Amino acid sequence: FFSSFVALGRASLNEIRRGNLLTRQAFLAMLVLATTCGSITRGVPLRLRPRLRVRGRTRTKATVPKRAPSDLGGSRRKLGQSLNLDAIGALAQVIRRPSLLLPHISVPHVGHLDFDALRASGIRAVVFDKDNTLTAPYSLEPHPLTKPGFEKCVEVFGAENVMIMSNSAGTDDDEEHREARVVEEALGVPVLRHRAKKPGGYAELAAHYGGALTPDQMCIVGDRLFTDVLFGTLHGLLSVQVTQSLKHQGDNALARVIKALENGILLRLLNGLGLKPIYHPAVQEKAAT
Repeated sequence: FFSSFVALGRASLNEIRRGNLLTRQAFLAMLVLATTCGSITRGVPLRLRPRLRVRGRTRTKATVPKRAPSDLGGSRRKLGQSLNLDAIGALAQVIRRPSLLLPHISVPHVGHLDFDALRASGIRAVVFDKDNTLTAPYSLEPHPLTKPGFEKCVEVFGAENVMIMSNSAGTDDDEEHREARVVEEALGVPVLRHRAKKPGGYAELAAHYGGALTPDQMCIVGDRLFTDVLFGTLHGLLSVQVTQSLKHQGDNALARVIKALENGILLRLLNGLGLKPIYHPAVQEKAAT
């Protein structure tokens, strides 16, 4: 699917450069569909046991790789990622209004964010994605690049106003929210429990703060356009995209492909069309009305 998509993309880009509006719209719709499909499922890495003879036939039995007790990777891979209906449901909105996929702010990583300036602009709570935002995939400790920025964020906003919102830990995929508790202990901030995956889940976030904060007083920081950025723009939060992958080795292959489509093709196309981010009061001069 992806090889065919890339081949079509190369041909379509030539038409886009010539100003073919119909091709632009069709290509954008296909690109949005392709990246949304990446939210449907995340593969589980398998190892095949030797073939077994059963009633004259051979079969192979797949098993999930063993893991060390302290490793989050095994449980995360075991969980996989179930159908993300919220991402699929947002598809029509994004095709009608592609600016929803544009972050208000883009930085290489969390260490580049000025949290004092965010607070001065009216932000009162910061919501972080976890993998490839604060930590390397399946890791518990903040990455060396992000640790100083994360600690500064907690200092500026207070731990009670800093939160992790993951599409694995804290969701229904997380059995008895065990992973959420492990992450909370490791990072020292709460992990939101939410049934709907990003870009859904705002109701649970608002309930956590008891209605004390309006959406434009909150900021979400993450690496994915179709989950983190779209969550922010759909619900009125300031959206910050981090563009630098913290680790490729051990990360899910499909997730890497989808992220490459988002950042390498889709984001460039949207910027090339002259689109601007959705309005947010913290960045009025950069946002579209």
